[in-house]
Amino acid sequence: MPVISATNVHLKEMNENSAVICSWLEHHDPDYKNKVIYSDFWPYTAWHLRMDVGKMPIFRCNQTIYTGAKDYNFTEQDMQDYNQVLDNNHADYYFSRVGALNLTNYRLVKKVGDFILYERVK
Repeated sequence: MPVISATNVHLKEMNENSAVICSWLEHHDPDYKNKVIYSDFWPYTAWHLRMDVGKMPIFRCNQTIYTGAKDYNFTEQDMQDYNQVLDNNHADYYFSRVGALNLTNYRLVKKVGDFILYERVK
């Protein structure tokens, strides 16, 4: 039972942090529904923003992983892949749970727990 309890606490915390950071965006940019948004935790983001959100995979060692990535040690190529997806799709915002991303055209605008929101630099 302790594993289930720990998982439930973690999922509750993820849901709460996602709700807080999404609420912040709603107030920061009232026109957010007309923007292109990507997320690597898209089910939470889409639910809280009540809109479609682009699915950002995890890039690791020349692999594209949509679920289950545990290793966040990125190569320079992995960073380029993140930048390429965001740039090619003209994303205005990117929600991430992956720390230490070096995104060339985006800046960190909000952090709640391990949830990070990046905004395109205009």
